[in-house]
Amino acid sequence: MNIITLLVVLLMSSCNSDKEKEPVQVRFGEFLWNTPSAKIRFYLSDDLVESIDLEYGKLSDYISLDAANYQVKVETNGKLILEKTIGFGTGESYTLYIAGIFSEEQKMNEETFNKKMHLLVEGAAAKTANGYMSQLFVQDDYFVEEPSKGKFRIVNLLPGTKPLDIEVKKGSESKFSFSGVEFVHQTKTKPLDSGESKLNIRLGNFNLDLESSKFDIEAEKLNTFYLIPEKGDYLTSSTLVKGITGK
Repeated sequence: MNIITLLVVLLMSSCNSDKEKEPVQVRFGEFLWNTPSAKIRFYLSDDLVESIDLEYGKLSDYISLDAANYQVKVETNGKLILEKTIGFGTGESYTLYIAGIFSEEQKMNEETFNKKMHLLVEGAAAKTANGYMSQLFVQDDYFVEEPSKGKFRIVNLLPGTKPLDIEVKKGSESKFSFSGVEFVHQTKTKPLDSGESKLNIRLGNFNLDLESSKFDIEAEKLNTFYLIPEKGDYLTSSTLVKGITGK
């Protein structure tokens, strides 16, 4: 092996080693209606590694974790409601969020027959309303940058609604639209010029009442919007929670 080949091999080995050490970025969204707050905990074996406490309607900053399989537990009102094993890949970014309608009577990880059938047919990635019971979701925050543009997506977290029709406008110009966005589903990710834009959301024949329909897009970042019920106002008033993901 000549000296040039040896240097290339050593350089590639060093890059791979650095990549293997790169932590995963994780944040938490508390969008479970009828809860004042919630706590998410991350365990390796039986050891508590990290925890995040949030009030309803809040999205945390990212935290760094080692890439591994974690036992994730969610508590609210002093009750353990959700538990799941989640594997995080090296150097990736994820959002974990809870959604639905909290009930003291719900058992931990309770699933409807309909959801069980979806899981059987579609696998672990299947998303269903699950009778609007409490659920924990894992959202991949990977995106590809575009110069001077941001990336836009929105998640429908309004339990009990019909599918939504969503239009994004810049000024008077319609940029793109999505039809039939169901509960706990997100739209495709679309590029959008930075600056102020506006949402028009239809629920059947009616415009959805939003606290504010205007929003700002940050360039060269992933702009994720979570459409949730206002605290204490089930579907009579809705609001957007914005999350930003950078490279």
